[in-house]
Amino acid sequence: MFGLRSGIGAACEMGERPDPEGGGWKEGFERLEERVSRGDGGDVDEIRRGVQRVGALTIGQIRDGDRLERALVELGDLERENDGAKVAGDAPCQWWECMRKIHETGNLIEVARMLTVAALERKESRGGHFRFDYPDLDDDNWKYNIILSLEDGRIVPRRVEVQREEAKPPPGAASTAAMP
Repeated sequence: MFGLRSGIGAACEMGERPDPEGGGWKEGFERLEERVSRGDGGDVDEIRRGVQRVGALTIGQIRDGDRLERALVELGDLERENDGAKVAGDAPCQWWECMRKIHETGNLIEVARMLTVAALERKESRGGHFRFDYPDLDDDNWKYNIILSLEDGRIVPRRVEVQREEAKPPPGAASTAAMP
């Protein structure tokens, strides 16, 4: 409610006459209340531990293509569980805290999915990330950054070649040409 009041106050400061019933805030609040009333799903803390387990075992520093593929399936399962997670608590402040956790866990799942898609795309071992199925560094084919975008609800990777610049001396450093 304070956000609504702040928005109305800001609009008034700008000389606008806001519609306090506009903006869809009531519908959004009704959707949240409907979500709170569902009580048949799993525990968000348990779902979050599942996301952490998938991240640690499959998306971490030591990777394998088959495990990464399975991680995508597991993340999809966890996302469905999270979408139906039980909103726990005996009071509104507890419900909203649980809703925050559910939303945050959904974000963690999406980040884990992005990491997995990028890891599947890079078919080499580089830096601190090792792939059992591609154990070697491959500078000939992998001097690329992987850029992810969302297209039709899917995470799509694309490669962008790394542009190399010659190293420049730090500002204020003495020129090597002037040294004896």
